[in-house]
Amino acid sequence: MKKIVLILCLSIIVSIAASAQTGKISYLHISSYLGSPSDTLQAELNFNGQYAQYVYDRNTYQPAKKEIIENASGQYSIHKSGGKQTDSIGNIVYTDHRNKKMITREMLQSQYFIVPDTVASITWKITGDQKMIAKQSCTKATGNYRGRDYEVWFSPEIPVSYGPWKLSGLPGLIIEARSADGEITFIATHIQIPLPVAETLQVPVNGKPVKDFASFYQLQNKKAEEMGKYMKSMSQTQAIGTSIKLTTKIRRIEKSI
Repeated sequence: MKKIVLILCLSIIVSIAASAQTGKISYLHISSYLGSPSDTLQAELNFNGQYAQYVYDRNTYQPAKKEIIENASGQYSIHKSGGKQTDSIGNIVYTDHRNKKMITREMLQSQYFIVPDTVASITWKITGDQKMIAKQSCTKATGNYRGRDYEVWFSPEIPVSYGPWKLSGLPGLIIEARSADGEITFIATHIQIPLPVAETLQVPVNGKPVKDFASFYQLQNKKAEEMGKYMKSMSQTQAIGTSIKLTTKIRRIEKSI
């Protein structure tokens, strides 16, 4: 009889562990780069066993903006954003955690690219600090990923190692994450674990393929340089007799390769 009860208990534990491997988390994906207004996007993390998919920036329309500012010395600076219009698929981070592989779909100057990448082993430092977020008991951890320091809060009560965007690898779901410079923030707004029916997650394919993340990073630099030259040529034809200062900044989450 004891053996039957033990087997039954083990079956229940295995069932709970397996069902906990499916889930859907809604996040606010917020970027607030220096010199630019804050941009808040709706994002969704969906995981199913070894695979996870984070989708954001779907059906977004932002008109182009241009602003010329004169300082006390009579110099002008041009602040220009090209605007964007994203499709219904959006940006995607698709992760195969077991094989440490990642494929992303990212927009660059109105064109989507498919970027092969790897799952980084972030060296997290768990501080032991705790607080309640969205009725979840959370623990603080800090780590660095591609040039940014992050402070995150994860929930050991939800024992999955997933998180927003490319942040993962902790002994619990990442509920909230913020970069130390305040430019990047992720906040969970709704948690559904497990799902009644596991959703099929597909590798993103709608975009121009590049070799790897390093190639895409270099392409971002090249496009920014081209844009800077174009803006400089336009300013010279439109502002004769004035002193123009042009700066071109790449606003991206990853600061390094």
